Amino acid sequence: MADFLDKDNVPQAALVTRNRDVVTSPNYWKWLAQGKVFEAGFGPEDTAADSQAAIDDTLATFALQASGSTKIVIPLLLKLAMTADGGALTRLDVAFTKPAGLCATALTLTGGRAMTSIHNMYRTSPAQTGPTASALYGAATTFAITVSALVAADYVNAHYETWIDAALTVMTQRQTITFNFMNEGVPHGMTAGAAMLVYINTAVADSTWLPYIQWAEVEEEDLL
Repeated sequence: MADFLDKDNVPQAALVTRNRDVVTSPNYWKWLAQGKVFEAGFGPEDTAADSQAAIDDTLATFALQASGSTKIVIPLLLKLAMTADGGALTRLDVAFTKPAGLCATALTLTGGRAMTSIHNMYRTSPAQTGPTASALYGAATTFAITVSALVAADYVNAHYETWIDAALTVMTQRQTITFNFMNEGVPHGMTAGAAMLVYINTAVADSTWLPYIQWAEVEEEDLL
C-alpha cells in the first residue's frame, strides 16, 4: 500500500505495483461495497414470461426503468434463459430510451409487474437501502408492458438477434444469452424515467423466458 493524490490532490491509500503504479479495479467493486449494486429475476417457483405476438414499441417482455430521482441507473448484466422455443423464428431486441422528459411522449410503464425477487448484491445487517429502479416483466394476462408510444428518435436498438425454430433442440448452446454491459464499450446511464426495454417476439406460438438483471444506482460523482 502507498499514498497517491486523488483528483482533489488529497493523499489516498492505494495498492501499487513495485514500480509504484496504482493498481485500479473496476468501479463496480466499489459500488458493490457501498451497497449500490442490485439484482432481480424470477424466483425458482415462478413461471417463465411469454414472448410477444409482434415487435411493437408499446409491448415489451422485460424492462428496467430508472425512477424520477437523482440516481443514475447503470445496467451491468442481462441474462435471458429460453425455457421453451415457441413455434417459429424468435427475434430479440434490447433497446434503451431517452429520459422520460426528453421523449416525444413521456415514457411510462403500466400493466407490468415487479419481478418476484429483487436484492441488494451486498447484503449486510442492517440491510442496505432498496433500489429506486423498477425491474418489470409482462402483466399476468397479456405478458406485455405497455409504454407510451415512442418515435424513432426516442430510443436506440442496442442489440438485435434471431433464433431459428426449435432452438432448444437444434442449437442447445444458445439456450441462454448474456449481455455484459461493462464489457461492451461505455455502459448506458439511465436517469429520470429512461428505460432498458427487452422485446422478444416468436411467431405462431410464444417462446418463454426467465430473466436475470444486475444494475448499479449511483451518483454522478461515483463515475469520476
